[in-house]
Amino acid sequence: MVSIATVVYLHLFVDSFYTSDGIKWLYPFKSEFYGLKNEATLGKHGIIWQHEYMKTPLYKLEFVLLIATCIIMWSNHIFYYQTPMWSIVLLGTLIIGFFIGAFLVERAHVKYVAIKVNEE
Repeated sequence: MVSIATVVYLHLFVDSFYTSDGIKWLYPFKSEFYGLKNEATLGKHGIIWQHEYMKTPLYKLEFVLLIATCIIMWSNHIFYYQTPMWSIVLLGTLIIGFFIGAFLVERAHVKYVAIKVNEE
């Protein structure tokens, strides 16, 4: 439960840096946006914002963190849970397959967004 809350608030914290308007941190008590204004995404919304965000270093860092998380999960099963070898291989295969699939889908998505931005 703590890890889920941590991930949600880290996501909102990162959004404070790269959204064009900011985040409503005090919602529902205040409807004011808070955040640091990033020049790359300032004033952009929708698919144009997404196209600019994909060029930022933070976007690439998300994939590095995804890989690191998968490696930590896999190593935990290897060293701490003393699971059988077949389950370690299965988990590793699933993690590697997930990463390859996510990478391929992301590449297709980047191309789609670039095409849509050029159309507008």
